[in-house]
Amino acid sequence: MALPKNDDIDTALKIVLFMRKKDRPLIANHIAKGIGESRSLVDYHLKRLIGQGIILYQDDMDSRFYILQPFFYMEAAETSLITLLTPWVREVAKQITINPELKTQKEEVVLQNLILYVKTILHELKTL
Repeated sequence: MALPKNDDIDTALKIVLFMRKKDRPLIANHIAKGIGESRSLVDYHLKRLIGQGIILYQDDMDSRFYILQPFFYMEAAETSLITLLTPWVREVAKQITINPELKTQKEEVVLQNLILYVKTILHELKTL
């Protein structure tokens, strides 16, 4: 899995993608160097991701090692989810109308619509 260019994604996502790629516990310096960001910015995002329950950590002597929740490393789960979502994403992409006044690429508009749609579904699930 290639890491997208720095401008294309936010720091938290870069951290998660890098950690998935490495598939082992990592220290913050290794993560910062691997994604090309400052240690302080990585520390900030690691703290947020820990607070969200996305990243776990273990202290060992003088170092703190970070690892993603185990399901992030499950290739079969990812493949199944992609297989399940692909037809839905394609159908949504066909139905998206782009405002011609916007300078936004269609892919970005589709992505933002999908994200907000999934968030609305998750909100509905919370009320069950």
